[in-house]
Amino acid sequence: MIQELDEKFLLSIQKIRNPFLNWIFICFTWSATGGVWWVVALSVNLINRFRLSFPPDFLNAFFAPLLVWGINFVLKKLIRRPRPAAANKDIIPLAKAPCFSFPSSHAGSTFAFFFILLWWDFPKAMPFCFWALIVSFSRMYLGVHFLTDIIGGILIGLLASGIIYLVF
Repeated sequence: MIQELDEKFLLSIQKIRNPFLNWIFICFTWSATGGVWWVVALSVNLINRFRLSFPPDFLNAFFAPLLVWGINFVLKKLIRRPRPAAANKDIIPLAKAPCFSFPSSHAGSTFAFFFILLWWDFPKAMPFCFWALIVSFSRMYLGVHFLTDIIGGILIGLLASGIIYLVF
């Protein structure tokens, strides 16, 4: 039943696709890839070394997405949920997606970053919520994740941010 609803939801999203939105959502998906997280985290820390300071909480917040990517790596290998295109031939992916589908690392990492900033009362946390929402939607728009993958990723993001909150 849930699988059927997941598939119907993605098929309905495919109906709004157009070249401009395709480009926008590919850019948002790209903005939350593991490589981009590493480059941004290293850049922010290097900038901080040159006395252009970022608050310590902002620097420590980069541990939350890293934890999500680690947790999700293990979960994807254990759960092995196929990507949407493998589950339903009518779902056409607009991006390549390695590995398995559940949970979404993009959704998890972006929401983990937002949640930890929110818990630490970072004054500019809300734009990261909007970014996380758009990145998460982009994964469904591009046909590489089901809604339940996104929800699972968000929950892992909440868990990871809670762990980082307790550690730091």
